[in-house]
Amino acid sequence: LLTLWEVVELPAMIWTTTLVEELTGGANVGEAHERARNRVRTTTVGDIQGRWLPEARDNLSTAAYASVGRWWEGHRSQLPHPFSDPVYWAPFTLIGDPTITIA
Repeated sequence: LLTLWEVVELPAMIWTTTLVEELTGGANVGEAHERARNRVRTTTVGDIQGRWLPEARDNLSTAAYASVGRWWEGHRSQLPHPFSDPVYWAPFTLIGDPTITIA
């Protein structure tokens, strides 16, 4: 798994968290990757404010969280799915056998 360009921290956190949840839940790498990309694309403003920003606050350093919060305030979209643009979900790429499961 790799990224094709520099990613924005908040959607990257959503992608990474979802990927790990899916892999530890038994999904193969290809399924987990696809579900993580879909989660980023379909995340709502309510999801961001209700789950992802609090999770960032709890898991990032104070400075990193402040940076994420500033970015979100400056880029908040009126769209129902603010990370639906491919710039947020398309950089995540899987190379190799997508049918592998991780024990």
